[in-house]
Amino acid sequence: EILGEEVKDYDLAIQMIDAIDEELQKSFGPLINERTAEILQAITGEDDQSVLIDSEFKVKIEDIDSKMLKESAYFSAGKVDQIYLALRLAIALTLYSGADGEILPFIFDDSLVQYDAARTERTLAYLKNISEEEGRQMLFTTCHPSYEELMDFAYVISLE
Repeated sequence: EILGEEVKDYDLAIQMIDAIDEELQKSFGPLINERTAEILQAITGEDDQSVLIDSEFKVKIEDIDSKMLKESAYFSAGKVDQIYLALRLAIALTLYSGADGEILPFIFDDSLVQYDAARTERTLAYLKNISEEEGRQMLFTTCHPSYEELMDFAYVISLE
């Protein structure tokens, strides 16, 4: 009988978690989709791309040529990295907006390694803008010395 009560408790907990998840999807889902699309546009330089993120955070992006939604695996490794960076930034900027006075730092560990020079420049310009607008601290770690010249806005510590 004790086991039966525990099973009921677990079932109730699962139902509550599912209900909360569904509510979060309804309230934050469209906002995350929109914000991801805005960030992706800023860091890719490509206009008017629709983004659809499902409940498991699988992303579909509108292909510019065909205007059809494509799975992220359809795109190059650099573009996939941009898609997921945009998603992570959208989530972080939405959930941790600093409205409570706390602005969390962003930490990037070789996050731009698969980007070409143009992608890297646009992404760093976007991140610099966020940092300046929000007073958000950003930490970058990389083994690529070429980033230093692109990060004229940063204090760089080189470890030799």
